[in-house]
Amino acid sequence: MFKKVLMPMDPRPESKVLLGRVDDLKKIGLESLNLLTVVDAAEISDSYYGRHNQMVIESVVEGQIKRTQKTLENIKRKHFNKNDMVNIEVVRGKTADEIVSFARRNDIDLIVMGARSESFISRFLGSITTRVLYDSPCPVVIEQFKQNADNEEIELLSVGSFFEHLLYVTDFSVSSWDVVDSLKACGDVCGEVSIYHVQEWNRIKHVQKRIDEFNKKDRKRMEQMAKDLKRSGIDKANIDIETGHPEELILKKARDIGASLITMAAKGRTNLAGVKLGSTAHKIISSSPLPVLLWPSDER
Repeated sequence: MFKKVLMPMDPRPESKVLLGRVDDLKKIGLESLNLLTVVDAAEISDSYYGRHNQMVIESVVEGQIKRTQKTLENIKRKHFNKNDMVNIEVVRGKTADEIVSFARRNDIDLIVMGARSESFISRFLGSITTRVLYDSPCPVVIEQFKQNADNEEIELLSVGSFFEHLLYVTDFSVSSWDVVDSLKACGDVCGEVSIYHVQEWNRIKHVQKRIDEFNKKDRKRMEQMAKDLKRSGIDKANIDIETGHPEELILKKARDIGASLITMAAKGRTNLAGVKLGSTAHKIISSSPLPVLLWPSDER
């Protein structure tokens, strides 16, 4: 399903840790791994503002491009033994723009990005990751990291197989049904899918007498989703509905069932500079200890 994967790399140690996901990606179809680093000349120029002329700055940029190219070549040699399935590329430009452009230009099926959980909001939301999530033509996996207390090395916060047990969060939008269609293509590699819906209390509290009516209707739709997934080869597809605050219940549900990954449609609009990322999705990716797989919405 995910044959062509893009893994943006940068100088942070988290980027190299993401390489530990390659074997897992092979289970879901990986045939071509693309390691991309973007050198932002404007960012470098800003850091030298008022101290050097443009010629000196250009020299610094070119030097960074050469060093980065060598670093990626060393990564390929060390981790993949010059495997032809791994492609490396260094480009100049704005990081988020170049990641999305590369994905479009090369028909990428999946982007895998990382973020440190304790600094995710301050360092990433509203910047590179959010812009990639907004513009990406393909699904995006966001990984979280932790620092090992014993040796201070950076590690993946979750090490389970991506598709061992998916928690699929649905709101019955057009986009959420599209996710079901996409998940059906994973039937031969997906162990179990838990389909989950939260009746958001703030939205229905004024009609709480009708909750049972709403749940009955939604349960029928979820049963149809489960049937569709089972027909595709997924043996275990169960459903559950709860009422409350979505982000809290989703994370609790993921813990209770031992989910390996949370997946949902990226849709809606928040007040973050007009970014088209659903409010629930936004909160989940900023606090989930599990990888989060967001599927792009056609409602752009």
